[in-house]
Amino acid sequence: MTSDSLKKAMVQAQSYCAAEGCEFAAVSNGRQFVIFKAFERNKPWKALSAIVITDISWFRDNYVDAVEMMGYSSVVERNSLKERFSNALPESREVFFPKERINAFNQIVNSNTLAPVIRSMVQKYFGPIDVNDREFVEKCYVTERAHDKTLKGIRSLIEDSVSPFMKSYGISETEDADTGGAFANRLVKGVKDSVGVSPPAQPATEIASKRAGDVIVLFGGKGAGKSTFVRNVLLHRPPQFLKKHSVPLIVDLLSAPKDKLSVREHLWNTLITKLDTHDLLVGERDELLSLFEDRHQVARRQDLKGLYEDSSAYNERLNGLIAEWKKDLRYVAARLVSWHNRQHRGVIIAIDNTDQLENELQDYAFSLAVEVSKDFGCTVLISMREERFYASKIRGMLDAYQNSAFHVSSPMPDEVFEKRIQYVLLLLRENKLEIEEEWREAVSSFFRIFLVDFAKVPLSPLNKFISASAHGNIRLALDLFGDLILSGYTNAQEMVNSPTGWNILIHQVLRPLLTPTRLFYDEKVSKVPNLFQIRSLEAGSHFTGLRILKRLSLGQNPLSPAYISFGEVRSFFGEMFGTHDDFSLWTDRLLATNLIEASTRQNSFTDEIDSLRITSFGQFAVTELHKIFTYVDLTSTDCGMRDESACNELVLLTNAEVQLHAERRRFDRVKKRIEKTETFLTYLKKEEDREIEFYGFGPDYAFVPAMMEAWEAEKPRVLHSARNNQ
Repeated sequence: MTSDSLKKAMVQAQSYCAAEGCEFAAVSNGRQFVIFKAFERNKPWKALSAIVITDISWFRDNYVDAVEMMGYSSVVERNSLKERFSNALPESREVFFPKERINAFNQIVNSNTLAPVIRSMVQKYFGPIDVNDREFVEKCYVTERAHDKTLKGIRSLIEDSVSPFMKSYGISETEDADTGGAFANRLVKGVKDSVGVSPPAQPATEIASKRAGDVIVLFGGKGAGKSTFVRNVLLHRPPQFLKKHSVPLIVDLLSAPKDKLSVREHLWNTLITKLDTHDLLVGERDELLSLFEDRHQVARRQDLKGLYEDSSAYNERLNGLIAEWKKDLRYVAARLVSWHNRQHRGVIIAIDNTDQLENELQDYAFSLAVEVSKDFGCTVLISMREERFYASKIRGMLDAYQNSAFHVSSPMPDEVFEKRIQYVLLLLRENKLEIEEEWREAVSSFFRIFLVDFAKVPLSPLNKFISASAHGNIRLALDLFGDLILSGYTNAQEMVNSPTGWNILIHQVLRPLLTPTRLFYDEKVSKVPNLFQIRSLEAGSHFTGLRILKRLSLGQNPLSPAYISFGEVRSFFGEMFGTHDDFSLWTDRLLATNLIEASTRQNSFTDEIDSLRITSFGQFAVTELHKIFTYVDLTSTDCGMRDESACNELVLLTNAEVQLHAERRRFDRVKKRIEKTETFLTYLKKEEDREIEFYGFGPDYAFVPAMMEAWEAEKPRVLHSARNNQ
């Protein structure tokens, strides 16, 4: 058979199959045979595999194999062709998604009975600290940082400190979060350098030339509390010298339109508004002339020359000049800074929330900080995320301009929650919250349950999971807590009515945190990743993510895991599994969800990653999370599956579960969930066995046996709990 004739025959056969809905096709010239798959979802049919029989004598020489593959009963009853095409590569099979055929997969779950009463409290007191609410700051600001384990010891789940990469560039930790430590000392030095340097009538340009100014960069992870830290040091608890001799200004770029021109205008307008502490710009003209003394003197020698000071022409011309000077925002800001310096007050400008901008705008904001510090000879503080440090270093921006930099660690999560809950309970006792009297005791009891839980030693399942999954992102930790206490899966009424208190178990944590408002888990809308998901349709495995975590955890100290070369890890997976695409997709996901971290703090996959280490959340995931019944049950229906019959069985069981949920048959529903979990585990076992046989790896990277063992131990508890609560 020539290549042209074979191609034409295969195209013709494939078109017949597409028209008739037939999965397999075969073409032959009487002596040679080509059997191939005619279609597969999400793949072009020409990229699919084929079985080539080069001579008819093969049927005689391999009679048994021929019958097993192409005999009538083999093809019709045992799906021999599907099995044969599946054996080529473990991942080269079609992927089926149960959720596409599950009734009510997107069904919403109502909130719990207390949610309408406490929702406003959650939004106000379990979100970012309102820095304008002094009492809130005083009661809830946490000074103990996660890099300091001397008080918490092994209770600490995270070590949010300067990475080795950043430490090598001289970035130091802010050791005292209460007083600001070395960071505050650096601000004091900057103010001392600027106070009283310039004579009253000296032009601003000359002032700047005598003082180089100072740019201080404050690094910290997403949600680590950089903004709150800055406001605490500058506004709420400044060192005594700063309180007397500084004018702290905070320019928040979060509200600025997201383009360079708008960011620049927002910066200058905000600076002028906040620098004009004595309303000089709207005061008497004599005050303005004193402020603009340098230009006024030049104008008297030039623009106003020959005009009498008492004449209307002189005044009209002078008023016009003043109006022009006021439009020069950069000049006005410089004169206001100079005015404060003459009053023995140094200006500190903090440019905040730059990490909310696009990368290009973040770099532009840094260049503006440099420009302002040079123009005014003052201290400018700018906060940046850690992952931007690496990119800026590569481009040389920080090398060229940076004077000093500090790293702020996130606060201890349990301290954050304890203080926030205690504050809410205080407000409830003092009747400072708008709440109907009939709900007051129930709400207080509800929050007291969580206060006790966060104070437990060792860490409770709730504290452990939230602290680990947030990994220093306190904003995320607070969001997770809000999801939990508002979720319909949190039985608030039963909790507050319990006469013996309430012990929050791991399954009572996982379900509301994985899917707080929906009947079924969907990774796309959840804050918690699916560890069994197939990320690459071409070469994806259910176990790639777990294998990466296992590789990073082997031989590590759980309390302080070391960084491992990224090239070494990638090379290992390429040699053992040949899954470069799957590895990159999973690395990207693991970084984004805090299961691993890069030494350069990048939160997405890139070839420029230096080294990786597993986080406490990653350790929890690879040692415990993936084996817990609730997690396996919830994630199973979200997973793509490479076995259509197993997928169909999962769909049937899940649709039956939906019906039982509607009928409020709780015990029967739990039994159906158990069947679903066992079906999924059986499927995973088959997939893992296939991969072990194909790749030939050892038991270190096999997960299903331990999952099944854990399930056999947990199953009696699940059934017992279901019987007691039916």
